[in-house]
Amino acid sequence: MKKTYLYGAIIILLIILSYVPLFTLDFERIINITDEDHIYENLQALFFLLSAGLMFFLFIRSKSEEKNLFLKTNRNYFFLFLGLLLFFFFAEEISWGQRIIGIQTSENMKNINSQEETNIHNLWLFSSYDKNISTKTGLMNWITAARLFALFWFIYCVIIPILNYLSDGMRKIFKKINIPIVPLWIGFIFIIAHIISKIAEKMWIYTNEQPVTEIKECSFAFLFFVLSLSFFVIYKKSISPKG
Repeated sequence: MKKTYLYGAIIILLIILSYVPLFTLDFERIINITDEDHIYENLQALFFLLSAGLMFFLFIRSKSEEKNLFLKTNRNYFFLFLGLLLFFFFAEEISWGQRIIGIQTSENMKNINSQEETNIHNLWLFSSYDKNISTKTGLMNWITAARLFALFWFIYCVIIPILNYLSDGMRKIFKKINIPIVPLWIGFIFIIAHIISKIAEKMWIYTNEQPVTEIKECSFAFLFFVLSLSFFVIYKKSISPKG
């Protein structure tokens, strides 16, 4: 338990430190390091890629003697789903390698993408503003890439672990379908990371919010890497002689 508190404190400290450049560097410098293909976005892509790799590994290694996993298979397909989702996040961050390979964006994609890139999360449909640079309202304001991502981590990393902890009935259901349960302490850190991001947004004095957004996204990618590592550690303990 003491180690868990220590790990949690270190992770929270690292997240806080990631925002420090916002308030210690000049505006041009912070814009530069949070821009496309620079340190924060590259770290974000790397964290998602490493997380996906760990999930794919756990899917390959997952087995059950009773063969009663989800869909009555002897592998846990939730790990495969999480791996594919995290790889999708990685690929989206690098626009599916478009800038690396040097592929030009098609005219059709330019017309429907807010950054004129070949990816999905920057489509006008999933942007927080429309082509007139007006903030979306009503239902469309909720169908944004940022809100959908937030909904995913909130349900999977916070709600499901709490239900698993509080409800015997839900715990049996989760065990039956063998969904990997996020440790409660990691779910708590997701909430803390969200609060830290909101504080940073309030403290940010410039109208260009992109630097804050990029650091926030990087911190959540880091948390998914932490989550993937925790699943890997649980797996290693389960196969150890003492496990």
